[in-house]
Amino acid sequence: MEMIQHFQGTLNHGFRGNIIYNFHLPKNCRALSVILTYDKEHFSHKEIYMEELRPIYESWKGGPVSEEELLKAMDSMKTEIQLALMIHGEFAGNVHMPGTKKELFLSEDRSAGGMPPCPALEGMAKIIVNVFQVQENQTSYRLEIKGEFHHVEKN
Repeated sequence: MEMIQHFQGTLNHGFRGNIIYNFHLPKNCRALSVILTYDKEHFSHKEIYMEELRPIYESWKGGPVSEEELLKAMDSMKTEIQLALMIHGEFAGNVHMPGTKKELFLSEDRSAGGMPPCPALEGMAKIIVNVFQVQENQTSYRLEIKGEFHHVEKN
C-alpha cells in the first residue's frame, strides 16, 4: 500500500475530545488502511499524579485510601483512544479495542474488523480520533493513511 497522508500530534494529561482530519482520497483508490498508534497507555510516572488523584479516588470510595489501594487503582487506569472513519459524510467504520494500535481496513470487496466493504472509496474522508482519556503528558500519536490503487492506463 502507498502512503496517502500521515498526521501526528501530542496530547497532555486529562485531554478529552475529538481530533478531526479531513482529506481528499486520491482517484482510483480501491483499498484504504488507516492506522492509529500512540504511546503511554498506562501511567509510567505514578508519583507525579498520585496526589492529584488521591482526593478524587477518596471521594469516590467515600473515605481515606492507602497508598497500595491508590496504586492499584492507578494501574487499572489507561489512555483510551478510538478511531472512526467517514467517507462522503457516511459512516465507514470504527475501532475501539484494547491496545495502542487501532487499524481500519476497507476495500471495494472486503474489509477487516467487522466493517462492511465500501465500494465508493473516493472523495472526502474524515478521520475522527475520539480521545476519552489521556493519562500522561506528552502522549504522542501517529495516524497513517495508506491506499491501494487501480492502475489506469494512459493513451
